[in-house]
Amino acid sequence: MKKSNQGVAGFFADIPALLAIMIGIWLFTFSLYHTHSRYIEEVQKESMHVEVEDFVRVVRSHHLLAISPGVFCVERLECVNISLLMEYLDPMDMGFHYRIDIKDDSMYQDSFTLSMQTSTLPQDRDIYSRTSSIVVVHRDGSRHLSSLQVRLWRYR
Repeated sequence: MKKSNQGVAGFFADIPALLAIMIGIWLFTFSLYHTHSRYIEEVQKESMHVEVEDFVRVVRSHHLLAISPGVFCVERLECVNISLLMEYLDPMDMGFHYRIDIKDDSMYQDSFTLSMQTSTLPQDRDIYSRTSSIVVVHRDGSRHLSSLQVRLWRYR
């Protein structure tokens, strides 16, 4: 009997090629998924940055807090609380929770600070923040340079 040079493997000889193709398809699919996930994440972050900017504009000119855009009055700030503010700026309608901090940056003795938040700050979520300069008018007519900090975070 004469021996053949073909070998006995038959279709098993194609297994390494099929394995290489399957690994290539898997790597392509994984990289496509990873890239798409990163893109969606960046789009969501960008939309939150836009929402922070929009919300800062709303807070800077809200009639409960400000006399005019960026000019706040101590009497109004002392009367407002988070429950009253949430009647106008409801987190359920906006789709995010928020924290508002007003801090007097001047060197006057009668400085004013205010902090209000809709829920506790989360430890496991991204918090988007924006600080803006404002003026707080006191009872004696003095105007104090202050800072308004707004922090937003989404529901989970």
